Amino acid sequence: MLGVPTITITDTAVTAVYSPSYLPVAECILNRCNAMDAYCDAIFENGFWLNGNLFDCDLLARTNISGGVLAAIASSMNLPSGFCWRSKNNYNVPITGTELVELGMAIMDIIHLCSRIVVS
Repeated sequence: MLGVPTITITDTAVTAVYSPSYLPVAECILNRCNAMDAYCDAIFENGFWLNGNLFDCDLLARTNISGGVLAAIASSMNLPSGFCWRSKNNYNVPITGTELVELGMAIMDIIHLCSRIVVS
C-alpha cells in the first residue's frame, strides 16, 4: 500500500517518494480474524451436501448431529425403522446408523476445515 508521497521539486525534475504506510499489527490481526470469522460463518450458514442432500451446518444442527451420532453408536447402529434426518430444505431423509455417523464425520470435517482456514 502506498502512503503519502514526499514531493521534491528541483530545476530539472519533480520526484515523488512514497513511504509505505502500514496498519498497526493489532489492527491487521483483528482484520484477519474478522475475515476468517466471516468466511466460517458463510460455510456454516450455507450448509453442506452429503449423498445428494443439503444439510444444515449451524450450531444447533452441529449439536443435534453430534447427539444423533452418539445415539446411533449407543444403539449399535440400529436406529428405529423409518428413522429420518431433516435436510436444510425441510425434507425427511431416511438414514441408517452408519449414514448418521457419516453425517457427523462430514460436520467434523467442516469444523476442522474452518478451524484451519487461512484467508489470503
